[in-house]
Amino acid sequence: TQKKNEQREMQYQKVIEKNQEVITKQAEAFGDLSKDVSEIKQKILGNEEIT
Repeated sequence: TQKKNEQREMQYQKVIEKNQEVITKQAEAFGDLSKDVSEIKQKILGNEEIT
């Protein structure tokens, strides 16, 4: 059972690493999207204050 536990732990670690990669990509995409939205707001509102 020790070997099975170690194998299971390694599988969990791989899943965690993959999830971290996905989260990082999503965070980057959200940052880009947020920047785009800010730029669009500036263009729509002109030089008014953006909240």
